[in-house]
Amino acid sequence: MKKMPITVPVSMLPVKNEGSPYKNGPVYFQYKTAVLLWLKTQGETVSQGEPVCQGEVDKKTVEFYAPATGVLSEICLADGEECSAGDILGYITTGE
Repeated sequence: MKKMPITVPVSMLPVKNEGSPYKNGPVYFQYKTAVLLWLKTQGETVSQGEPVCQGEVDKKTVEFYAPATGVLSEICLADGEECSAGDILGYITTGE
């Protein structure tokens, strides 16, 4: 059995680039997101690519998808908790 993390993809979160590349380099501000709602419960079977929870990014609702087929074995962040790119939302245990 293998545990696959469900993470917040970097590509989901916009990066605001402020500052001049010619003066001390660019400054990056990473947006935060919040888990709005888990669509699946712990112990439930999920398929790869299936939405498992929703979040809010820059005032838009987005879905986070299962990276593999298996069982949602652990939820690391509860509804309403903030997270950033790369944070682990939960784990899916596969039969492999």
